[in-house]
Amino acid sequence: MNLSRHNFGLSGQPTGQYDHFICFSRKCKKRKQERHRARMERKKAKNDAQKAENERMRAETKLMQQTASPAAAAPVTTLPYTRQQMVTPAAIAPEGKADTPQKAGMGNGIIIIAAAVLLVGGYLYTQKKKNALPPVQATPLAA
Repeated sequence: MNLSRHNFGLSGQPTGQYDHFICFSRKCKKRKQERHRARMERKKAKNDAQKAENERMRAETKLMQQTASPAAAAPVTTLPYTRQQMVTPAAIAPEGKADTPQKAGMGNGIIIIAAAVLLVGGYLYTQKKKNALPPVQATPLAA
């Protein structure tokens, strides 16, 4: 074993590699940038390939829908000429709560505000009382 070439304190890496682990040298920073650039290029190529695949699938789907026969595209109904009711949001919502939008914030937090005022007022009152006490005078020693 060549102890001058290996740093066995932490990882057993060759000394030069351990020194560049911290990456203060220009050479290390350059290699790090190259690795990052290569990684980003691979990521971009993968994203582009995924986008191309999505576009291909979209085009195939659109082409299949256009070439499908009109009879197959027509919806199947069991009873012709049946009247269907339209579902409105008011019909889905429970009664009495149809037009109550939610609001951000505390809303009517009067109880919380009152508790905060009482706590802060009580703290200030006790501090005022503590500071208002007369200082205790020391009795002089008889000599």
